[in-house]
Amino acid sequence: MKIGMVYQALLNLEEDDLEHHNSRWTDLLGLENGTIDIRDSILWGEQYLLSANLKAQNYKMLFNLYYTPLKLFKWGKRADSKCPRCAQPEADSIHMFAVCSSLTPYWVYIYELIGKMLATKVQVTTQLILFGMDGTQSRHPLLFLATVIGRIIIAAEWKQVSAPSVNQWRNKLLACYYLEGPMYAMRGKKARKRGELMWRPVAEWLGEETSCWNVV
Repeated sequence: MKIGMVYQALLNLEEDDLEHHNSRWTDLLGLENGTIDIRDSILWGEQYLLSANLKAQNYKMLFNLYYTPLKLFKWGKRADSKCPRCAQPEADSIHMFAVCSSLTPYWVYIYELIGKMLATKVQVTTQLILFGMDGTQSRHPLLFLATVIGRIIIAAEWKQVSAPSVNQWRNKLLACYYLEGPMYAMRGKKARKRGELMWRPVAEWLGEETSCWNVV
């Protein structure tokens, strides 16, 4: 099934289904009811993530589909539930992607760099890492994409004892910029506006020409 069809199915989920997933995240994060709503992250994934891999990774996070040490342990596929990086037991998605202490420098670097590009201060929060947005600070598609890429790098290094390299994240972000940025400019006015919103800050940070966004 094409990833676009999967996302269309997600967008058509019954309200009760979405509420189930929202409530589950709310419970896992220890927040008050109504705090989490993954619908916006689904919509932004459809609008701003062009590649099937990026969309799939966003989907896996929002619906908690990653095979974490805790899940594998409960299924009898792993001897323990410990995080391979810090050895904390019951390592679920929240721990593996967001709150593991070994990941702190990684996320701080990412959000400091994106903050420079956007000329704003980005606070590192668990919700931002998990969903690409939170309710406490301004949203931006570049921030959303940078977060999704950050999670992809972590997932690719799942079993490693050391934290992933920020160079891997930076290289992946720049690869998306050079490969996907021009695609927005060729997809019509609405897509071009979305591409400009996302990629112009990167182009300006790199000191590169941004005229491709000025096509009438």
